[in-house]
Amino acid sequence: MAAAADAAPSDPGTSEAWESDGGACPGVTPPRGPEPGRPQEPEPTGDVPAAPPAVPSADEVADLPKNARRLVEAATANGWDVTVTASVMQGDYVQAVEVSGEFPTRTGTEHFTARCVWDSSRYWASASQRNGRHGATFREVLAWMREVGAVNRADEEAGRTVWGRDAAEWHRQLTDAVTKIAEAAAEARYEYGRITGAAAARAEGALADAEQAHRDAVDALARAQRGHREAGGEDARPLAAERDAVLDAGKRVRAALESVKDAPRATEAEALALVAIAEAERELQAQEEAWRARLAAEGREPTAAGYARLIQMFEDPQRAWVAWHAEHGHAGEPFHKAYDRWGEERHGRGQRSAYTRAYLNACAALDAARGALAVAVGTAQGGEEGRDLVRNGKDRSRSARQWVAEWLVRGWRADGRAEQLAEQHPAEAEAVRVARLTVDGVEAYRRAEREAWHAQQEQEKAAANPAS
Repeated sequence: MAAAADAAPSDPGTSEAWESDGGACPGVTPPRGPEPGRPQEPEPTGDVPAAPPAVPSADEVADLPKNARRLVEAATANGWDVTVTASVMQGDYVQAVEVSGEFPTRTGTEHFTARCVWDSSRYWASASQRNGRHGATFREVLAWMREVGAVNRADEEAGRTVWGRDAAEWHRQLTDAVTKIAEAAAEARYEYGRITGAAAARAEGALADAEQAHRDAVDALARAQRGHREAGGEDARPLAAERDAVLDAGKRVRAALESVKDAPRATEAEALALVAIAEAERELQAQEEAWRARLAAEGREPTAAGYARLIQMFEDPQRAWVAWHAEHGHAGEPFHKAYDRWGEERHGRGQRSAYTRAYLNACAALDAARGALAVAVGTAQGGEEGRDLVRNGKDRSRSARQWVAEWLVRGWRADGRAEQLAEQHPAEAEAVRVARLTVDGVEAYRRAEREAWHAQQEQEKAAANPAS
């Protein structure tokens, strides 16, 4: 038997490991309840007591090598099932210790199995299995057995613990989580108080979401405490049952807080995007009028194929647009208006040619603004030579010019150097900021249009098929 090379499992399932899920909930995250639709084991009736952990006899343990006895002692002390076996393998008398059981994690329980084999007093090999993965040496298995306690089956079935945590621990975790949610809601109110004008109107809905999430979390905690009292104070299940409600409230209040904080930027970006989209619409119309005038001067008629080449086709082959226009085009309708109808029918709102043109224009403006700042910094640092180095992309020195050249690729970073350059070149830095916001705004506007269109389509489908 070859020893497995993978690392030992590293999730002991302690309360400390349970207290965070990557920021989805502001603060402590309570464990997850049963997943919807997932088969659940029947509730215990209390008629059949849970079987205690399997423990080898004293004679079996006494016959084991020293390290094997250490493993058995550590495993049985922490409630793991332990089985000792002996057999002849490849002509040698070998003894094996197998430990298994469920251990608590942040989101439930997991199964762990390990098997260690000795040839007389000489350690031979070990393997552990968790979720179908093998790994861990004997030392790692021993450390795991000493560190992690298996869940007590009797306590779990009786409800004295859920996922290895008793009612007091559940109550502490839920209370801490709701406290963090309350703090996030208070922060959202504070941030909202600093906002004025259109941004405040934009943030009203997010603030209401934060307040509602806080109320829902408080209600969930109240239900948990009421069920805990009714169960006599020893049953952890009424508390654990509210885990999902608290977790959901935490996610909602965090999202609402971010929306409130982002309201000023999003409002400015949307205003810039509307200006950019309107300008793109005028640009397309002027371009089409000039094209029609040129064709008229040459004695030719405008065609859908010609317009496709004029504006470039971003979403589909030109022939698809030409075929559609031959069937659905209206006499006297501007081609750019027809193109918008075609895009909406095929892809939904947000695919209008003006949106695409506005996005391309905004990206070009952002590149130009970045380049202007790079040239300004290069000129300030090295005069005409520095300006030419930046313009030609040949600056490789350890200076602000190199940073700016790299920044043209990375984009704006809110670090100390960026703030310093913004102070030294305020006009160029402001142009970059506005250009970046315009790009973000156009993207957000297109995304919102598409989402609204798709939502409308879903509603229409639901209305047409109420039975489904």
